[in-house]
Amino acid sequence: MGPFYQRLSLWIGGIIAGYALVGALFLPLLLPVFLPSYLAKNHHIYFDFSHARFNPFTFALSLHDVRLDDQYGATALRIETLFVDVNPTALATKTVVVEALRIENPRVFITITTQGRLNLAHLLPSSSPKEKTSSSSSSVHFLLKHFHLKEGSLTYTDASKAEVFSTTLGGLNYTAQDLSTKRGAIGAQQFDGVGSLLDELGWEGGVSLNPFKLYGNARLENARLKAFWDYLLHDSLYTLTNARATLELPYLVTWGEEGLHVSLDGAKLELRDVALLERGQPFFNASGLGISNVRANFDMNKEGWKGVLGQADFDASTLAFSYANTLHAKLNAIALRNMQGVFKSQHVFATLPLARMEGFWIAKTGEDTPFGTLKTLHVTDITFQEEALHVKNIGLDAPFVQATLLEEGTLDLAHLLPPSKEEQETPKSPFLAQVETLQLKEGKAVLLGGPQTHRLEELSLEASPLLSDFSKPIAYTLKALADGAEVVNTGTLHVSPFNAQGMFTLSHPNLPYYAPYLKPFFRGAFTSGSLELQSSYAVKEDFSLHTTSAFNLKNIAISDRANTPLVRWKNLGVKALEFQTHPFALHVKDVALLEPYASLHIRSDMSTNIGELFPETSDQTPAEKSAPADVTLSRFGLEKGSMDFKDDSLPLPFATQIHSLKGTLSTLNFTSTQPSKLALTGAVDRYGYVQIDGEMLPFDLANHIDIGVLFKNIDLTRLSPYSGKFVGYAISDGRLDLDLGYKVRQKSLQGNNTIVLQTLTLGERIESPEALNLPLNLAIALLKDRNGRIDLNLPVHGDLNDPQFSYGAIIWRALTNVLTNIVTSPFRLLGSLLGIDGETLKAIDFDAGVTTLLPSEEEKMVHYRKILEERPQLRLNITGTYHAARDTAALQHTAAMARIEAELKKGKAYEEILSAWFHETFSKETYEALQKTHTKEGKLDLALFHEALLAALKKSILVLEQELHALANARAQALAEALKKAGVAPEKLGIQAPEEGKVKSDRWIETVVEVGA
Repeated sequence: MGPFYQRLSLWIGGIIAGYALVGALFLPLLLPVFLPSYLAKNHHIYFDFSHARFNPFTFALSLHDVRLDDQYGATALRIETLFVDVNPTALATKTVVVEALRIENPRVFITITTQGRLNLAHLLPSSSPKEKTSSSSSSVHFLLKHFHLKEGSLTYTDASKAEVFSTTLGGLNYTAQDLSTKRGAIGAQQFDGVGSLLDELGWEGGVSLNPFKLYGNARLENARLKAFWDYLLHDSLYTLTNARATLELPYLVTWGEEGLHVSLDGAKLELRDVALLERGQPFFNASGLGISNVRANFDMNKEGWKGVLGQADFDASTLAFSYANTLHAKLNAIALRNMQGVFKSQHVFATLPLARMEGFWIAKTGEDTPFGTLKTLHVTDITFQEEALHVKNIGLDAPFVQATLLEEGTLDLAHLLPPSKEEQETPKSPFLAQVETLQLKEGKAVLLGGPQTHRLEELSLEASPLLSDFSKPIAYTLKALADGAEVVNTGTLHVSPFNAQGMFTLSHPNLPYYAPYLKPFFRGAFTSGSLELQSSYAVKEDFSLHTTSAFNLKNIAISDRANTPLVRWKNLGVKALEFQTHPFALHVKDVALLEPYASLHIRSDMSTNIGELFPETSDQTPAEKSAPADVTLSRFGLEKGSMDFKDDSLPLPFATQIHSLKGTLSTLNFTSTQPSKLALTGAVDRYGYVQIDGEMLPFDLANHIDIGVLFKNIDLTRLSPYSGKFVGYAISDGRLDLDLGYKVRQKSLQGNNTIVLQTLTLGERIESPEALNLPLNLAIALLKDRNGRIDLNLPVHGDLNDPQFSYGAIIWRALTNVLTNIVTSPFRLLGSLLGIDGETLKAIDFDAGVTTLLPSEEEKMVHYRKILEERPQLRLNITGTYHAARDTAALQHTAAMARIEAELKKGKAYEEILSAWFHETFSKETYEALQKTHTKEGKLDLALFHEALLAALKKSILVLEQELHALANARAQALAEALKKAGVAPEKLGIQAPEEGKVKSDRWIETVVEVGA
């Protein structure tokens, strides 16, 4: 070897030795001195380490006990060993190759001070603008062959909160291989760790730096979320007392010229044992919440962004909710299956094939019995696109709700919710939502708190379609059992503008179930009844209602308080009932009442079985008179009706039955002036008959009634209780025909009543304070004809404006007047039978002092005979009469004329007879005084003087009372003989004791003739 090469070798050896000496000896000594000082002075980075080792030949550098302090002098980072192995030979290929980078036992301390400052904030880049760098890419590549972080830890502390938050992640291990900036190079990486608030944190996958690509799977196991909630949401109204989370995130991230792409394949997140409080009270609990099978992509480039959800499932189990310390609810499970969607900056499309909720339960706070449950809610084929939501089907299985009606008339459930706020008008949105079909099955509702518990069972509802466009119709069908009644409702509904129409049917087998609601108004017993109803209806925008219905009320039975039947019928059928509210109208057509029955009982205290069933009301305010309503009733029919009537208020209890009633009522129209016609027939007791017909204006009864009532062949013996009370006699025999006719015009009643009594015979006397004080036997004898028949016409009238008006009182007063007139003026009635003035038969005229029947009175004898023939129960009572003055004067005249006649026959002169008789009777002085009285101008008027003498002599004749009685008896005998001669049987005549009578026409003495029985 020559000297040159020797010197060259020495130089090279020296350089290498010097390099080795500097790199291996001086560099490790200089780095701890100059590097920390430089970083602190120029960059305010407080970095230090205990010692360093450097291999100048392998370019391997290791730093030991590395420490980085924050700006407050506290340790922010400590590393036991930091090892870097660089391959300098790779620079020849323009590649920076790090053979190994190893960090052992690193401990990172991130702290936020009490002032809210980050301890490492001084290491972050400043916000001042920087010069733009060249956009040209570098031709030097980087390759990290092996990176290993071993047993690291991270402690995070925040002292700025009221309660200091601190958590530590430990056992952190991270490895990465072949991280390169060369295009297409892919490296692998793996990370795991544990912490005080989680059991495991894991991450494994690959990475490419050119182009950037990151893929792998991140795991989070059993993270305790309470501390994070308290830290992040410590000012919230809600407090998380427990929750654990597990996350698995298979991912892929690329970033290149085509933009950013992120995808997930099978990601899942699970929350367990979630417990949330609101203001310290339980609010939400869940044993499990999770989203799984997530497959999604997200892309963003210059043209915009796009997200695609290929699949996702959501599950929740054993959920519990509480609200405002008033409600608590439970839910067994929620499942959302195969959620999919496409999301763009200007486009959204999402689908959910199935959503299902099971086991919903809700109750009042503190109660274990729910007021609402739902077995299943399932929703199928949900599609959301742009501003449209479409759901194929919503199904509810076995929903249940129970409410209680409070005393103030509100539901208890209404008090569980906050008061509603006034809704502010919001601008209309073009958003369109549609549900093709809503189905509810096996629903149930219960209403408590009223007189009865009401149940809605076997409820089913199907409605389609449901649209946010409220102008479109919704068709629906509802079926249920309402308190045992079958209910079916089908129809359509428009929400805006509101209108609805449809059909409604109801079949209720037990109407008495609602009888407790009648108790405040009715004290009887509603014992049976059913209803069958079919109705069509229409409701318009102004909520006006129009219905057309047909119904049958069957087997209705109502009893009184003693459980005695009061009212019943077999069927009340209405073929058509039309009702509307705007304007009000009610039209009822073809009403048929089959086998109705009613019982009326008047008790001994005058109370009735009907009156006692209705409690008295204190409201006596008269109703305001309103215009006639549009109400019509067309064609009412009645068949096989009956009625029992009983009256115990009479001296003798009375009972009767009306049966076999049938009839019709023509159209009742409250706005028409056409009268309504009534026709009704029936039977009374065994053989009686009743008929009612006529017409009326239903809206103006006070001005138009024309009614006829006919009773035929009524057994009068059954009326003995009434005859005993009002006339004082029982009836032992007789039949009644009664024809009553009444008209009302201008509030004036005019009635014409024809009463026919056949073979009326009074029975025993009955004491009654209300009985007529009249000779009833005489009245009957006067009225009863030769065939035992009594025809009585009884006209009545009355003023309906009279506040004392009473129909019964009018009839009774008319009957009383008729009977009184008959017995007080019987010959007026009897004369009417013969077509003569019966008042002339009340007496026979005799001349004063005479007993001979006048020829003018002979005709009356025939009338008396005919009367007795027509009224065979009558007899004539003759009372001989006299008049003291007239008859005495007549007898005196007769006696005077007889004496004078006798003296004249003896040949004496008239003047002599008078003078001798006067002197015999009176004194001479009386004679001379009388003579002087009739002497004028010395001349005596003999005619006047003799007349005065005769008058004085007549008066002097004494007539005894016995003579007057004898005169009266003679007149009675003369009349009796004349009646016998006219054909009157002697037994029909009676002569009464003589009485002083009256003078008729200032001359005739009336001998009284009376009728008797």
